[in-house]
Amino acid sequence: MSAALSRCLCGLVSRHTGFVLGESHHAVQRPWFAPVMTLKTSAPLRAEPKKKKKVDPRREQMARDRLKKKVKKLEKVPPELIPIEDFIIPGKYLDDTRQRSERRLSFEESEGRALLLKEWSQYKQVTTYLPQIQHLIFYGKCCF
Repeated sequence: MSAALSRCLCGLVSRHTGFVLGESHHAVQRPWFAPVMTLKTSAPLRAEPKKKKKVDPRREQMARDRLKKKVKKLEKVPPELIPIEDFIIPGKYLDDTRQRSERRLSFEESEGRALLLKEWSQYKQVTTYLPQIQHLIFYGKCCF
């Protein structure tokens, strides 16, 4: 079918372009028609659909039965539990009397932390209260 289509297309294009197969370099070609030799199709475009294999229903049923048997066999076997060592906490870490000693901070470190905390609180106030204030200003409703 693809060969017949190619021949038909070649004849049609050559008639419209004034193109003869043997005289391609002498022919005057119009820009809206491509010469036949430049028309190329890829293999997937020329391919015909493959015919489906005829499957024996008995074989197909046997394959399904085999799969069902394998699934049943796997369901019968209980899953193995793998012990995870990370979840077992050693007893020395469970002692309540253990306390972490407080670290002494230098003056510069404590001042830096205080400034950071101050900046963070200002940022949180702006991000939480500013939209509420803008909403009140926009709608003109005040609950004071």
